[in-house]
Amino acid sequence: MTVPLTGHQYAISAGPYRATVTELGAGLRELLFRDEPVIAGHEADELPPHGAGQLLAPWPNRINGGRYAFGGANFQLALTEPARGNAIHGLTRWTPWTAVSHDAGSVLLRSSPHGYQGYPFCLEIEAGYRLHPDHGLHVAITARNRGSHAAPYGTGSHPYLTVRTSSVDDCELSLPAGSWLPMDDRGIPSGPPAPAEGTPYDFGRPRPIGTTRLDHALTGLERDGDGRAWAHLTANGGSGARVSLWAGEGYRWLQVFTGDPLEPRWRRKALAVEPMTCPPNAFATGDDLLVLQPGEAVTHTWGIQAWLPVVEHGPQRLLVSVDIGDDAQLHARSVAATIRARSAGVSMSSGRPVSPHSTRVTRSGRERRNVLAPWSPAAVAITSAQCSRARSTGLRAWPS
Repeated sequence: MTVPLTGHQYAISAGPYRATVTELGAGLRELLFRDEPVIAGHEADELPPHGAGQLLAPWPNRINGGRYAFGGANFQLALTEPARGNAIHGLTRWTPWTAVSHDAGSVLLRSSPHGYQGYPFCLEIEAGYRLHPDHGLHVAITARNRGSHAAPYGTGSHPYLTVRTSSVDDCELSLPAGSWLPMDDRGIPSGPPAPAEGTPYDFGRPRPIGTTRLDHALTGLERDGDGRAWAHLTANGGSGARVSLWAGEGYRWLQVFTGDPLEPRWRRKALAVEPMTCPPNAFATGDDLLVLQPGEAVTHTWGIQAWLPVVEHGPQRLLVSVDIGDDAQLHARSVAATIRARSAGVSMSSGRPVSPHSTRVTRSGRERRNVLAPWSPAAVAITSAQCSRARSTGLRAWPS
C-alpha cells in the first residue's frame, strides 16, 4: 500500500461545500463549492506548491537571516528560503499532524509539543477545519504553551483564492486596508507601514487587479460588526463568481500575492490572500508578536465563502445569496420587500443599517456599499417550487 506525499487525507463536506485536509502540515489541499474549486489545490501525492493551503506556525512569512533575540538570548533558525537567506513560514508545515477527531463536516488535527533548532519552545497547536452548508469554511487555530518558558508566536495560512479565470488580471478585488508595508527584494520590511490610499495597493473600493504586482502585507483592516476583515475576489471585473475570505480580529495583517515570480502554471492564476497575526520579520522586530506564557493559549479564526455569478435582470445586476429554511417557503412579495430594505441598507429584523459585508443582497460593480437603488420586485420574483429546488440542490443564488 502506497502512501501519498501529503499523508492521510481527511475529507469533509456540508451542503454544496467539500474540502480535503492533509496529515502533512494540517494543510487545506482543496476546497470546492458545487464541485468547482475556490482555492488553487494540488494532488494528494504532490507537495504543496508555493505554500498552497499550508498552515504557517509558529510564525508566518519571513525572518531576516533566520536570526532573532528573545528572552535575553539569541537564536538562529534554519534558512528554509536559501535563495533569499531567510527562514520562512514556520516549522510545522512539513511535519505530520495527529488526528484528534474527524466526522462528516469537520476535522481537528494536532501538532504535539516539541522544540526545534532555533526555537527551543514547546507549543501544542491544533487546527480545526469545519464546513457549514451556508457559511462555508471555518478554520480555528489554537496554540497552547505546554513548556516551562514563555514562547514567541505568530500564525498565518496560505490559501490561493480562485474564481476559475485564466488570470487574476480581470478579476475585481475588494480589500479595505489603511496601510501597506514596504518590502525589500528579499521580502523583508524596509520601512514602517505607509498609507494605502491612492497607491497601487489601495483596494478599499472594489477595482480590477489589472497589471498590479502584489506581494505585500496590508494592515489597518476595515472590519464588520463581527470583527471580521474581508477580502472579495470576483471574476469578470466584478460581474462573475466571487470568493470571499474573512479573518477574525486576531489576524491584523493580510498578505496578498499575485504570484508573478512563479512558473506559468501558477503565475497570476490565483490570488494568495494570507491572514497573518503579525507582519514579516516579527520575531526580529517584535511587531504584533504574541508571547505565550506557560499554560497560556490563544485561538484565531478565519474562513472562506463562495458565491454564484450574478443574475441578469434588465438594467440591474444582482449578486444574491439566499438561505432557504426547512420550515418555510419564500414568496416573491417577501423577497422583494427584503431586497428593497437591503438596497436601502436596512436590516429587516432590526430596522438598523447593515454592514456591506453582512448584507446578503449586494449591488455588483465598483460600488458595493449600501446604496439606495430602485430594485424592481419583478427582477427578483421567485416561486415556491424554485425555492424547494434551491434548498435541495444547495443553490446560493436566484434561479433564472
